[in-house]
Amino acid sequence: HALMGYRENLATANRDPEKATRLLLATVGIAFSLAAVTTAVGFSSNGISSIPSMRRFGYLAGAAIFSIFFLNMTFVPALREFLDLRKGSKDSPKSSKKGEIKKNRVVRKMYWLIRHPVASGALLVFMLVVALPGLIVGIGMKASYDPTGELASDLAITEAYEILNEEFNVGTETVFIRVNGDLSDPELWRGIESATAKMNDDKYVVSSEGRPRTESILSVMPFLMSEDPSLVGSYLSVDRNMDGIIDRDVRSEQLNAFLSSIHEKKEARYFIHADDEGDFDALLIRVMTDTQMGYHGGELLEELEKDFEGVGVPEFTGNPLIWAKGMSDMRDSMTDSIVLCLAFAFLLLPIVFFIFHRSLSLGLLTSLSPLVVIGWLFLTMKFLDIPLNAMTAMVGAIIVGIGIDYPIHVANRWADERKRGGSLEECFTLSLGSTGKEVFFSSITTLIAFATFLSLNMPVIVQFGQAAVFGLLYSLLGAVVVLPLLLRFFWHREE
Repeated sequence: HALMGYRENLATANRDPEKATRLLLATVGIAFSLAAVTTAVGFSSNGISSIPSMRRFGYLAGAAIFSIFFLNMTFVPALREFLDLRKGSKDSPKSSKKGEIKKNRVVRKMYWLIRHPVASGALLVFMLVVALPGLIVGIGMKASYDPTGELASDLAITEAYEILNEEFNVGTETVFIRVNGDLSDPELWRGIESATAKMNDDKYVVSSEGRPRTESILSVMPFLMSEDPSLVGSYLSVDRNMDGIIDRDVRSEQLNAFLSSIHEKKEARYFIHADDEGDFDALLIRVMTDTQMGYHGGELLEELEKDFEGVGVPEFTGNPLIWAKGMSDMRDSMTDSIVLCLAFAFLLLPIVFFIFHRSLSLGLLTSLSPLVVIGWLFLTMKFLDIPLNAMTAMVGAIIVGIGIDYPIHVANRWADERKRGGSLEECFTLSLGSTGKEVFFSSITTLIAFATFLSLNMPVIVQFGQAAVFGLLYSLLGAVVVLPLLLRFFWHREE
């Protein structure tokens, strides 16, 4: 942007490098400033996330963007001016608007659409209508987590993990249920028995031979008794038929004696807890689950809470539930960062465009373009099954930040040409033929940078690259198609 803007100004400044630099900073510099602020906000809005890695990424990216802005407003034009001054000034004829318009043949063909209100209106309505369901999809999108996504997809360990889960259903996730209460109370054990039986109907609890796959002090008793036969008597006093269920007629004294006899065993202390006074006050149950790495963790928690309703004071934890909470926070962080960035744009751009171009509506229309782009992006992610994860969750705010860059440059140039008395054709052709070219090259270089992620053999990085590439393509389309249509109907009306 800086170099192409400088070269264009040089052609209209009698080859005077100093004047070309001043023109660059006075015109394109406004767009630079707005683009830098909005892009920095787009990236650094991830800083409001409750996820530390997203926060650090946002802060670092925001600082880097302001550094880039500073260099492009100082070092780049200064170096270019210095080199041109060393070459010496060479006069050249000034370029005319008509010459520029005639030169931009592709853009002039695009103007056909702008000139026909029915066709351009239909296209604008279509683009806006397509974006609407995408925004709705984005709000309701659930985040997912796949630990193997950070590994190369052709690793043997990755294949083995997928086989275990998909073909053998072993349940590589574990949920821990701590039931707080008086373990010497037979009613508590009957409640635990009933809750465990109810888990068999839970969709995300792994079952085997018609029973949920759980592990508790009763399920490990055969192992403990094989290690220490002296425990057999105390266990038979509470489970005479050794079916892993406490007998109905067991008394509190028997339960307390049984728990006291096994508490000294290290393995038993993994499952039962005694307070400082020696009263047994908590029991731990391990449950094998399959929630697709927490994707259905919220539903699982609801099922378990219903199963254990009225049974002591249950507490639930474990990776599936932690992942589910993290993914919920991730989705909320994405939504919050996008809303923050868009709100900032809708507040800042109208004010700045009013100050420099005396138009609030120009700023509002410029802010609409990234909103449409986000709708397209979420719809694409839905159709192509690109998941919302720790990486792709950051793309939304990033694309808003980058996607508002391009329309700012186009809108600023359009407003400058209109102030000079340019017609609709002149404003459209010069904005897209000159600034649009800069936007195109800028988007292509950024696109190539993000597209390199597609060559990596790590699914989560590839998914991030896919979302970013589509977002950048849509951002370019938003700047050179959506914004001109909005300006044509709502800001620069001309027959």
